Amino acid sequence: MKDQRGVPINNLPTGELLQILDSTVLLLATDKEGIITYCNELFCEVSGYTAATLLGKSYEILHPRCADQPVQDRRCGILNDNKKWQGEICATSKNGVLFWLQTNLVACRDEKGAINGYLTISSDITKHMLSAINEEGENDKYRNLFNYSPIPMWIYNRQTLAFMDVNQAAIRNYQYSREEFLGMNIKQIRPSDDLQQLQAALTRPKETPYQNFKEVFRHTKKDGTIIKVNIQSNPIMYEGVQAKLVLATDVTEELEAKSALSLANMRLTTAQEIAKLGYWSNDLVKNAVHWSKEVYNIFELSEETFELTFDNISSMYHPEDRWIMGADINTTFADKEIDEFDNRIVTPDGKTKWIHQKIRLIRDSFDKPIAIEGVVQDVTESKEKEQHLEESNERYRLLMKASREALIDWDIVRDVTIWGDGFATIFGYDLSVYDNYLWSGNIHPEDREQVLKDLEETLANPLKKVFYADFRYLKANREVTYVQHRGLIVRDKNGKPVRAVGSLLDMTEVVERNIKIENQNKTFSEIAWIQSHKVRGPLTSLMGLVNMLKMPPLDDTTKENLIELLGEAANELDKIIHEIVEKSERVIINDNTLQR
Repeated sequence: MKDQRGVPINNLPTGELLQILDSTVLLLATDKEGIITYCNELFCEVSGYTAATLLGKSYEILHPRCADQPVQDRRCGILNDNKKWQGEICATSKNGVLFWLQTNLVACRDEKGAINGYLTISSDITKHMLSAINEEGENDKYRNLFNYSPIPMWIYNRQTLAFMDVNQAAIRNYQYSREEFLGMNIKQIRPSDDLQQLQAALTRPKETPYQNFKEVFRHTKKDGTIIKVNIQSNPIMYEGVQAKLVLATDVTEELEAKSALSLANMRLTTAQEIAKLGYWSNDLVKNAVHWSKEVYNIFELSEETFELTFDNISSMYHPEDRWIMGADINTTFADKEIDEFDNRIVTPDGKTKWIHQKIRLIRDSFDKPIAIEGVVQDVTESKEKEQHLEESNERYRLLMKASREALIDWDIVRDVTIWGDGFATIFGYDLSVYDNYLWSGNIHPEDREQVLKDLEETLANPLKKVFYADFRYLKANREVTYVQHRGLIVRDKNGKPVRAVGSLLDMTEVVERNIKIENQNKTFSEIAWIQSHKVRGPLTSLMGLVNMLKMPPLDDTTKENLIELLGEAANELDKIIHEIVEKSERVIINDNTLQR
């Protein structure tokens, strides 16, 4: 047999008897381990719990902190002597308030006579018990209920405010002994700053009998810990004087949880505003759209005037992006649960903004789409920066291609290097194949050892931040080039190198030009030396011979000898002039080459 909630009920009366009981008394059934298997509507109304909450839970949920210690003993009694039990039970409702039941507890047995569960048939006697507490404050029945309550309780004198009685729960929770409590008044468990609140509560109009007073106060435990308690009190007569019975439920954790939740919500709202992030949802069944406040802010719209319809929202999208609003959801989510994309919107004043959306489709148990939800973030600023950065990077790439430099970005910690395009355009290497030794492995063998040694010394010196080196570098086709390496060393706070950024500048043309200039200068030096040394000899000879021919008288033999010597000197001078001309022509040719 099953009740309307579909929960099995074993060994219960059936038919009309069950219907009568179900509508007139409080019914609760458990298995033999005390797990609740059934409760009727009347029991839920009195206890404040729903059936869904109680079913499958231990019976002790109604008796926290052993509120009704004899319960297990009563079950044992039924088990041992096969007797039914009748009596009054005090339980705790969902909101922490005590209620009293007049209960008949019986054991349910299987076909073999073994106990397989328990059934309680009860009636609510809470009002009666409260009346009894007022009228019979000192009787045993009241004393048991008072002492066994899991909620701290006490009685105080309404005139002197002194404690007249306290239960064990109050002693445990507040850490005072019974004797200490009875030597104090209710002001002494309050922080001094809260005495004014207490006085205001005490001077309110007097309650009518059984009127329940509720308010949250701060109390101080013996160790100084401050807790927040929900005070419920009723006026009673106790030991012949006007008194109050107080229930003090500790709600510190509950209020802190609410405060934390409120703070978390506030922080979430603040975070959404800072991050320019909003939430939206679309109930496909009810055709109802919801936007958070931040979505309105992103779209620069008013919650009061903007109607959330498909056409209105679609009109806010950039004309080139409106196709997104009409996209088929089954196609969009065919192979994924979440979709994300960037699109543009146009604000009422004509400003174009970029938003990033992340959306999710929600389906029911039959895989039918029932809702879409998502977050939208204003990414206009980052999108514009991204575009500017891309433009800047493109200009930089073009500049690097036009230059004769190859960039190097070396992550020293991870030993990973990013090679600039120049290694492909200038030196001919294939950058699609990663080579972490593209730089060091292609330094000319005759220069490699010294260059790497200089680099190692630079890295080891925490005071050095730059590295310069001139060396020969091999292209991919093994052609030798002359390069100048310039680098910046980035160090951590301890001086340890973590990154190096540098460039290789192709200096081949400059070096070759310098070599040609050096050779040209050498030729000029040779010409100057020839002019100052070689030309001087034959020229001096010619001048001397000419002077000798002018000295009379000269015989014919002497004249012939002088003329012969003049010819030899002239020939020697001619050879020297030809040598100078040849060297000069080479200089002219080299100079034309340099100019080109």
